[in-house]
Amino acid sequence: MAHGSNPYAAAAFGPEGTLYGAAWNGGGSNIGTVYRIDPAQGFGVLHDFGQSPGIYPGLAALFGL
Repeated sequence: MAHGSNPYAAAAFGPEGTLYGAAWNGGGSNIGTVYRIDPAQGFGVLHDFGQSPGIYPGLAALFGL
């Protein structure tokens, strides 16, 4: 699936109310994506791990650090 599949870690809400998460599979090379679900704009892929360094994301999103 191009958008991502098999969410691996807990998703997190950003300060603006958007939900962020990582999917273990999916993307152009099927090695993971980082996504967001915005109440107004819907689903979107923020990063495709097949397009740059990194493979199989497995960490939850953190905010406020």
